[in-house]
Amino acid sequence: LPILLRKCHAYEAYYRTGSEQAAHDVFPKVLWIMHTNDRAERLTEAITRDSRLTTELFSVTTTSKVMDVLTGDTK
Repeated sequence: LPILLRKCHAYEAYYRTGSEQAAHDVFPKVLWIMHTNDRAERLTEAITRDSRLTTELFSVTTTSKVMDVLTGDTK
């Protein structure tokens, strides 16, 4: 989890530069794909608790639900 949070902070730092948004008018969302629900929940909670992260930049799912997330199928 600490390694993933460090990576989140790297994405956050790049987001805050505004260079991607200036070049493409958008910043891509980061999707973390975890093997278990427990790990997905723990990462989601850690991102949410960290006041230095823009939570809207990150989505977390599991390998079993990744296609639903990617296709927008939330049934």
